[in-house]
Amino acid sequence: MVALITLRRHELEANPPVREGPLFDNVKLLAARLGLGVVAQEILAFRVMVRTCRELEQVLDQLGPLSESRLVRILSLALKMGAREIEQALDPDGPLLGSALMGLSPMLEPFLQKLRLAPRLPNALLRRQESLEDLIGFATSKAEAPTLGPDDYPHLREEMTLVCRYLNAAMSGRLAGVNILLYGPPGVGKTQLARVIARQVGFALYEVTASGSGGEQHSPSERYAIYQFNQRLFAREQRTILLFDEVEDALSNLPAIYVVHGNAQPQHGKAWINRLLEQNPVPAFWIANRVDHIDPAVLRRFDYVLEVRNPPRSVRRRILGKLMEGLPVTDPWLDEQAEDERISPALSDRAVRLLKTAGVADVAIAEKQFCQIVENNLTAQGHGARPRYPRPGHYGFEFVNASVDLGLLCDNLARRAKGKLLLYGPPGSGKTAFAHHLAQALDRPLALKRASDIISMYLGQTEKNIARMFRDAASDDAVLLLDEADSFLQDRQNAVRSWEVTEVNELLTQMECFEGLFLCATNFRENLDSAAMRRFGLKVKFDYLDAGQSWLMFVRTLTDAGADGPSPGDDARIKRELSALSNLAPGDFTAAKQRMELMGENASADDLLKTLREESRLKPNGGRKRIGFTQTE
Repeated sequence: MVALITLRRHELEANPPVREGPLFDNVKLLAARLGLGVVAQEILAFRVMVRTCRELEQVLDQLGPLSESRLVRILSLALKMGAREIEQALDPDGPLLGSALMGLSPMLEPFLQKLRLAPRLPNALLRRQESLEDLIGFATSKAEAPTLGPDDYPHLREEMTLVCRYLNAAMSGRLAGVNILLYGPPGVGKTQLARVIARQVGFALYEVTASGSGGEQHSPSERYAIYQFNQRLFAREQRTILLFDEVEDALSNLPAIYVVHGNAQPQHGKAWINRLLEQNPVPAFWIANRVDHIDPAVLRRFDYVLEVRNPPRSVRRRILGKLMEGLPVTDPWLDEQAEDERISPALSDRAVRLLKTAGVADVAIAEKQFCQIVENNLTAQGHGARPRYPRPGHYGFEFVNASVDLGLLCDNLARRAKGKLLLYGPPGSGKTAFAHHLAQALDRPLALKRASDIISMYLGQTEKNIARMFRDAASDDAVLLLDEADSFLQDRQNAVRSWEVTEVNELLTQMECFEGLFLCATNFRENLDSAAMRRFGLKVKFDYLDAGQSWLMFVRTLTDAGADGPSPGDDARIKRELSALSNLAPGDFTAAKQRMELMGENASADDLLKTLREESRLKPNGGRKRIGFTQTE
């Protein structure tokens, strides 16, 4: 029996194996691109063939845990090559291991774990491939053309210009270690921005795969292996850049990676990633949704870190209008949706695609269902429902009793376009309505923020929201209105908790540095911190209407309600009774009109007067004029 086995072995050895078929063809394709020598090619092909032969796997598994020297002897015997040649082919800086096609563990492990293959590589090598581009599809893909353009990032124009100049200079000087980190919430256009920049500089952009063909997510170690392969694959290419997406987990959960130099010497994950960032030959975009949990020592290795925020209102409006082409929606509705900074371009795109696919053709249904789709998605993301603040209708300075000439103020702000204003006075006196009117007069968006938009239950998050409020307003060139400002600018001497002080401090600091137009509205000026009061260049009091304004507002309200004005004989009586109501504000007339509509009452002059009396009585001073000495404003 032994003689027969020996004879058969000699027969097989006398006929060398035929190296034909997809595996060997594909290995040659990789060898030509990566510079793999003959020995490295043999090792790679042998390791893939082991995966396809269960019997061979079992034989090698029976050898037990292997050291590096024992692995070399096994490969030397199997491939009939010298041990020295095998060792050189397994050099960690050589093309085989340096490209991460294979990984060599320093631990004592069985053959299959000792010599690992890059994820999805075996399947790619065993299939018939038409070209190198098809073969490398397991690790990379040519990026799609961007659907956005530079004009869709006006808030990042300066940053884009700097990055483009840097990439061009880095490529001309063959600079290594060029890494740009783009981060921001999902759907704001980070990947699109990378594609836009690549097109601007004329670079070919390749995207590193994040998952397998079946959708399974690669581990951080596997993703880094694929990234390394791409780096080695395109190292000799001119004007090529890589895109490494969804890297927040990879950067925060650094894998236990070992680099072998002679004896097994483990390197800590952080040191390894630092080396990776400092020596990559191909420039790379790294894209993450958040970076606050990533080690600062890693973050500082990036040449440029750029936060990509949701585009400003004007851009959101243009993108939404382009997406909505073919759907029956109105321009005022589009304007309203563009005001919501939570709605990202990606979210709009998905909602519009759903509506178009469903064939929605009715205006009211299209608008309602878009809002529902968006709100459902935002709620699932944890944003929660957000109230849509109504815009005031007709606005005229003749209906506002302000301490300054509002018309002159608007004209001056149109020329100056910056400043800090405090609007104070009783509720309904026209403070918020003036801010809306001012933004419209300046042809600028109004960024209206209230306590519910900013206050957070998490420690420190409110301060971050305050900072973001100013940053977003600056990027959108918006008129920033902080309503209910007394919620944030309370006198610090009355603070009970430490964060009440830090929130005021943050707001005061941001006010000091803000170069735009900032308005604060409050009903309780006396509660504001003294340091805050000093920061307002202009303090405008909005008071109750005087007798003449009340009469004009009375007539206007009747006209809007479609009712006849008072008869000539009643003019004097109604004017006299209105003048006795000294605490009426424009908002009271709106409330009175709404009450009459709800109750189905006829909009007669006497009915309106009766409703205004009740509104006046419900106020703290009950409509009574102040008697005696009062503190001057």
